[in-house]
Amino acid sequence: MPDWKTVIRERLAPLHLKPAGESDLTEEIAHHLEDCYRELQSGGASEQEAYEKTLLELDDLYPLAQGLERNQRMPKHDHVPAGDSRPGNLLQDFWRDLRYALRALRHSPVFVVFAVLTLALGIGANTTVFTTINTLFLNPLPMQNTAELAAVAAADSTPTPRSAASFPISYADLKDYQARNRVFRSLAAYTSPRVATWQQTGSSERLFAELVTGDYFSTLGLKPVKGRFFLPDEDSTPGTHAVAVMNYATWQSRFGGAPDIVGKNLRLNSIEFTVIGVAPPGFIGLNAVFGPDVWIPAAMAERFLPTKCKMR
Repeated sequence: MPDWKTVIRERLAPLHLKPAGESDLTEEIAHHLEDCYRELQSGGASEQEAYEKTLLELDDLYPLAQGLERNQRMPKHDHVPAGDSRPGNLLQDFWRDLRYALRALRHSPVFVVFAVLTLALGIGANTTVFTTINTLFLNPLPMQNTAELAAVAAADSTPTPRSAASFPISYADLKDYQARNRVFRSLAAYTSPRVATWQQTGSSERLFAELVTGDYFSTLGLKPVKGRFFLPDEDSTPGTHAVAVMNYATWQSRFGGAPDIVGKNLRLNSIEFTVIGVAPPGFIGLNAVFGPDVWIPAAMAERFLPTKCKMR
């Protein structure tokens, strides 16, 4: 690789610049010449041809004068000198500006990292807020009489700061509540989305599954768009009914809305589940912002999960 900095210093010597200004200008023009040299070689030019054509860049005093003006006067904007006859090709100008921007960013890596992190945090926060508002207010649950729904949770009776916070009830408590219920038409339960491994031929992907009781969908008054929902006996005997209801969005995005999705087998956590139905569009469960890809019977918890789960 030619020593561009030496060549540039020889051209700048008659200008008698200050050491700091000369160093910055040399560095900037050297990057420019190096980019031109590599582009010419990539286009098939030999090393000698690329070197000679790159030196011609120094015969054009425009970049040299522009760089000198920046280093000596530091104006807010670079002005195109009168009589600049370079063609105004939009793509060439864009590519030149992009290379200049990349070189400038390379000199300020801390600023680049800070700017990227700021943008990422801002976009992430806005996305979360919009998703929450869209789910809770703009597009609520796709069902009728949502005001009749009520959530049941457990609370610690001990008078401590933690007693004010609610936490999920156990499956055994749920059965007691269902047996003694005299208030609600039905009581259903669900877990938060759990990570599951979808095992395919030669590969595996991550899916999210939610365990629900057999009356989950009927309590919410939902109807499937394909197939059916869980039957009462599919949530009665632990580990005996490996069936699943698929999220409508998952059916569309991962399976292309295949019309024969009902009856398909999904291998989740080394268990073969049969898809028996698809939930209605827009329904992502009761966790508001984040929903599962599939729902499976709560009776499959001992086989499906490594540890026992609590129902909500």
